[in-house]
Amino acid sequence: MNASWHMASTRRQARAADACRVDDRAMRTGVAVSAVSVSPTLLDSPLAQKAARSLLTRAAFLRPDMPAGSEPVSLITDPEAGGQAGALLSVAVALSGGRDSMVLLHVMAALLRSQEAAFELRAFHVHHGLSPHADQWLEFCAAECARLSVPFEAHRVAIQRAGGESLEAVAREQRYTALGDLCRRHGVTALMTAHHQDDQIETLLLQLVRGAGVDGLAAMGPQRNLHGITLLRPWLDVPRTAIEALARQHGITWVDDESNDDPRFARNALRQWLPGLAAVHPGYRSGIARAAAHLAEASELLEALAEADLRAALTPRGLRLDHLTALSMPRRKLLLRRWVEQRTGRPPSAAWIVEACAQLFGASIEAQVAVRLPGWVMYRYRGLAMLARERGEPPDRPMAGAWNGERKTHVAPWHGTLVFSPDPAGVPESWLRQPLELRPRAGAERIAVAPGAHRRGLKQAWQDAGIAPWERLWMPLLWQGGELLFVAGIGLNHRPLDTLDPVAVGKQPRWRIDWIPDPD
Repeated sequence: MNASWHMASTRRQARAADACRVDDRAMRTGVAVSAVSVSPTLLDSPLAQKAARSLLTRAAFLRPDMPAGSEPVSLITDPEAGGQAGALLSVAVALSGGRDSMVLLHVMAALLRSQEAAFELRAFHVHHGLSPHADQWLEFCAAECARLSVPFEAHRVAIQRAGGESLEAVAREQRYTALGDLCRRHGVTALMTAHHQDDQIETLLLQLVRGAGVDGLAAMGPQRNLHGITLLRPWLDVPRTAIEALARQHGITWVDDESNDDPRFARNALRQWLPGLAAVHPGYRSGIARAAAHLAEASELLEALAEADLRAALTPRGLRLDHLTALSMPRRKLLLRRWVEQRTGRPPSAAWIVEACAQLFGASIEAQVAVRLPGWVMYRYRGLAMLARERGEPPDRPMAGAWNGERKTHVAPWHGTLVFSPDPAGVPESWLRQPLELRPRAGAERIAVAPGAHRRGLKQAWQDAGIAPWERLWMPLLWQGGELLFVAGIGLNHRPLDTLDPVAVGKQPRWRIDWIPDPD
């Protein structure tokens, strides 16, 4: 099916066609090439008023001391800026070009122009390139934003998925990543989407079919944190029909995505089944919406419990296993899920959590536990569960270099930084001015970890320093000629310093060396 445009009248059709002819400068910058006024009656619609107030309330845009039913404040300030005058909240609409997001764009533009509220408004569009009409949708969104004098920016993504991954899921994840990047680029702190009650119902039913837990069955919440940006969904209690009626009443144009009629996608197949459910249970919408609200409350309670357990078990290095052992198995799983999601940015699968629990608590003490998830590995070491980013293979050959007095030198292949600090008991500068090498451990090296100390093998020294086996792979050794000067994670080798001739060294500067691994 081809993309189709919906108009209220022939005259509206002509205006939309003119609006699509936008110059390249507007496409790139979002600067309007023409401006039209939003229908002054749009905000008179009860649905629009409800949506606008819901948007404001969800984002805490109203003064906390205002009684219910009072009008929006004349100036909306960003709570992150301390509510200072002039710190306008920056809002963006996630604009696909479809009916729902177009109505949201028009409502927000109308609210902005009503002078009842002041905030910065933008629109962001993600071009997936999955449809042959994707370029037309982008042009349409740019044109509509130009007509409404709303700054617009689009971001193109190339969908890449591994075997077995859902195209819908991958596209959704990349879409939110792109929207988050756009928000951060423009200082936007609130991102609005036009998800509605039908979307909520479909999401809950699909999650139920997939065997999701409480968090998944809670479906979509009206507000959540998206990597530091507040994601707002103000219309979750509004049916699709109400939005469509408002669009037609006010002549709002939109574009249809032909993939919405493709029954190969689970959500579309479900939509075709829902009319039969409505015939048997006419009130199913409100019932499922109530269930989603109950599940959202349960999810919030579980989230609070997981956060409390995480605070009690978390150390700078990882999770204390003795604390996890004292918890019931459901709480262990909940805590692991919360910890992994906080560290990696995405929740692990239920199967991964089961495997992680089996390895952490079922493997023998001597076993080296390593449970992988995309881009990360969970290890067990000295009573801790630890997460580390997967980095491939460490360097396996020496790296020659020279020190020219830098205080810090980042060594990308080793994922860390050498730090040099003045220290009267450190390495003479003349030694560091000689050709240097960073080498991986060969196996026979020995180090004196303190002045006058006996030399010991690196494995023992790393163990004494609490350096885990996988961390040692990324700990380089600094050599000058045939002399070992420094070992990352341990410190200076004091053997050559103990035999140092003070007269030969004179009063030249001396330097302490440290190693700072790159953060995961």
